[in-house]
Amino acid sequence: AKLLHDDWQLHRHDFVRLHMYANIPLGVQKGDYKDSVESLVMMNGDQGTFEVKRKRTFVNGDRVLAEREAHNGHVFMLEKVLRPTWLDKTVLDLSHATFVRLAEMAGMAHELGDSTESITLLLPPMRSFQDLNPAVMTKHGLKYLLCFHMIRDRVVAWETLPLGRHVVHNMAGATLTLDHHVNGRMTINGVLVQKRQQKLSVNGIVQHIDNLLPKTFSSPPPVGIRVVAGETDQSHQESLRKQHDVTSSDSFGHEVYSSTVRVI
Repeated sequence: AKLLHDDWQLHRHDFVRLHMYANIPLGVQKGDYKDSVESLVMMNGDQGTFEVKRKRTFVNGDRVLAEREAHNGHVFMLEKVLRPTWLDKTVLDLSHATFVRLAEMAGMAHELGDSTESITLLLPPMRSFQDLNPAVMTKHGLKYLLCFHMIRDRVVAWETLPLGRHVVHNMAGATLTLDHHVNGRMTINGVLVQKRQQKLSVNGIVQHIDNLLPKTFSSPPPVGIRVVAGETDQSHQESLRKQHDVTSSDSFGHEVYSSTVRVI
């Protein structure tokens, strides 16, 4: 059912290309149906096999029921659909060891490994986590940090993102600005996205980014306190609470004001 959602367009595209091969297997070209196994690289990049066994043919182990020649290739009618490799991977499986360890410490490993979720994970490199503020290294702090790099119920992929600026909210309740530039570059809050490293998963997509979001992020605000406009003084927060209407609360109890907020 998720494949039918608009945000899962890239997964659908990958699924279709899994069933395409940019050539005709040699055995078919030569009309040679002797027992053999030929390695294929499907058009989505997955590895595949074309096997002839006892005059029967198989693609990735699935039996070919019929064949048809076409003016632009060859059609194999399979017994069942092929299975993309990303169906066996969650965003947690595709993360590096440091992120996995922090997710376990934050109590979020189960959520990230849930195949029913739909998550865009903005994954900073391992080096970005080396100098974290000690205040972050609590369950609450780590959860806030990780959720700052996650977008729920949306698969953000550069192939399907129109050119221009887009605004989304992360799972920490903060606003992220996505810029898809005319030169092909994509940035999130000014941090570069490594487009060639994006990876599909059964519960979303992993986008590798150059650094933490934002670059100055060092520690989460205390529970119930939102860092606003760079200020961290609690009395200033109290005055803001009186001056602005509270429009909503995120999953950590941070109140979101109608004025612009920025977590640093």
